Amino acid sequence: HLVVYDSTIHSGPKGVVIIRNLFPQKSPANGGDEKEWIYAYINARRNWLLSSPNDLVKRTVYRMDALKTIADTGNWDLNTPLMVRNVKIA
Repeated sequence: HLVVYDSTIHSGPKGVVIIRNLFPQKSPANGGDEKEWIYAYINARRNWLLSSPNDLVKRTVYRMDALKTIADTGNWDLNTPLMVRNVKIA
């Protein structure tokens, strides 16, 4: 939920649809693997952000990097504390 929420507040609901169409993995609701889908979404959104002609948008790539780090550590339940950009979220 956090990954899609981040996209929605950052780019609006249409942004989620755009990103969703950039990778082939099935969503969990359609029989896909949730973790595989999340990684695919994060990677697609990261690439999309970096390809933006807007430098302000490009600079927000850290959001996807932070989400990928959380996923890489296996903290799927978002247990605190979390470290994001050297800020401890307790």
